Amino acid sequence: MEGGLLSSNDLAPLYDSAAWMYLFQDFSGSEADRRAERVAIRFGITAWPQHFLIDPTDLSVIGSTGRALDTFQQAFESAPKISGASSPTSEDLAAYDVLADRIQTAKTTDLAKESLGHEDIVVRYCAVASLAEHEPTAVAQASGDLLSVEHDQLRFLVCQVLLKQPNPAVAPALEALLTNPSGSKNPNRLRCEVAKALGTSGGPSSLEILSTFGIGGSPNNSLTRYSLESVAAIARREASEDRGAARKKAQEILVASFPVPPKKLPPSGESGDGPDDKVAQRQARSTARITHLARLVHELLEEQTGKTLPFPATYDAATRAALIARWSE
Repeated sequence: MEGGLLSSNDLAPLYDSAAWMYLFQDFSGSEADRRAERVAIRFGITAWPQHFLIDPTDLSVIGSTGRALDTFQQAFESAPKISGASSPTSEDLAAYDVLADRIQTAKTTDLAKESLGHEDIVVRYCAVASLAEHEPTAVAQASGDLLSVEHDQLRFLVCQVLLKQPNPAVAPALEALLTNPSGSKNPNRLRCEVAKALGTSGGPSSLEILSTFGIGGSPNNSLTRYSLESVAAIARREASEDRGAARKKAQEILVASFPVPPKKLPPSGESGDGPDDKVAQRQARSTARITHLARLVHELLEEQTGKTLPFPATYDAATRAALIARWSE
């Protein structure tokens, strides 16, 4: 991005159209790093690189540039003119940043508790982060309200707290967020965090929703694994009166989640993908990923049922069918 797109001569006409800012984090926790972190929090940056246009008067995002030359140019051309009137004002934003820094460096959580419902997202995030470290129960108790805030880092953090401080009351909110990660700039990552949180805070009603991301899920996507692990976790911890139904449902989901083995790729002469060794490497990688997911499903079923069944030396259509038949007995 830096060596290609941003240094392109085709962008030269845009150089004087904006003040350019480069954000760098080294994750050292230094004053400079904390300042950069607060900027990333304000704009909800959870994946890099990111480019967007900002109104400097209130730091609102007014355009998404994408990562290609044409989308970059289009963003500049379609961006609204800056009026100069802003809410919050630059003075407000400066005060918010000072408050956020005080929360980050405070030795107690008093200020964080006072700021848990603050109107500014950076202040609010820093308050949640402080409490997550020192008083996670307070975050778990407020998680229903916090999950409704359309901000990725905040939701990630709340879900991570729920892993150690479960709150079954927020299961419906988590289920809704898994189905529709509203307002997210990184929806797959958000779904991953929500799926994990459902493993501790979800209930029987969560199984069906989790199954939609576990059955037939991509072996390349961590969301598949997290969904299946949470299916097993819910069944494992359900109260005795509901345990039988939950365990049965979870087992049905897991059995249905054995992935379909990869089709044998055609030789390079038919596919046009290059030399035969590259085709073989692609085949091997695909097989390894799918076999790894199948083994995970198998292990979760062993853990849930208490049975021990051998996993086949080769995972293919025939051995998949045999596993499904054995686990369905």
